[in-house]
Amino acid sequence: MGGLAFAAAMRNSRHDVTGYKQANELAELGAGISLWANGTRLFAEMGIASSMAERSCETDAAYFRNENGCLAASQRLARDNWYRQEYGYPYYGSFRTDLQAALLDIVGRENIRLGKQWYPNRGVIDGQ
Repeated sequence: MGGLAFAAAMRNSRHDVTGYKQANELAELGAGISLWANGTRLFAEMGIASSMAERSCETDAAYFRNENGCLAASQRLARDNWYRQEYGYPYYGSFRTDLQAALLDIVGRENIRLGKQWYPNRGVIDGQ
């Protein structure tokens, strides 16, 4: 996901980019992710804030559990719009697939090369 986010940021800076991914497909893993203000600020700068707002939910609270599943900490986030006012951007709960889709909207699937690997000082090896 980091490489895709970097490619999207470069596209927003008006650079032509081509992304290389070792996997043979862009897997749509449905894992839930937390998107804190630092991330949602970057979404605004990248032009995908509205797309992520549509694909996510602004969460009321965050609960952190330890390895035994017991509550270790919690934080209220949306009461009186506190989190957004404090940090200037929302906290979202989302799915990895939704973030990937929003980033791919910027980069374009046609600019991602699958089944490729980058080797320092040797370039891209296509596995063919």
